[in-house]
Amino acid sequence: MKNRCIYRYRRIITKLCGALLAAVLPLGLFSACAFKDSRMYTSKLFAMDTIMELQVSGHEEALAGAETMIRDLEKELSVTDKESAIYELNASGSTVLSDKAADILGGALSVCERTEGALDISIYPVLKAWGFTTGEYRVPEDEEIAELL
Repeated sequence: MKNRCIYRYRRIITKLCGALLAAVLPLGLFSACAFKDSRMYTSKLFAMDTIMELQVSGHEEALAGAETMIRDLEKELSVTDKESAIYELNASGSTVLSDKAADILGGALSVCERTEGALDISIYPVLKAWGFTTGEYRVPEDEEIAELL
């Protein structure tokens, strides 16, 4: 049963990352299109608990802009940063979000609805119990997971 739960929560985390990426892509700083005769700029960064590699064709300034946007979103959407709006939302039940953060959460809620709950952004208490955000990894008992859900 625990192995099935591990697999299920890994799938949920993967879907959550996909939803975040789907929400960020329309913001216009990322493109799969390369411009003819343009130089490709690449950078790696660690943000949102993920190693990211960014590639920009054309202007290097766009790469710095993308990194800045990712860092800004991380500051606002982090569940572990006590200064973030999402941390405040989880702690107090309410907060004020920027337009970008509200759009991302709206997109994530839309994915929750379209997947009939297969992606549930309210899963944070379960992720925390597994230690994904604290680094104190463990396999919670089925009863604990059921209570947190």
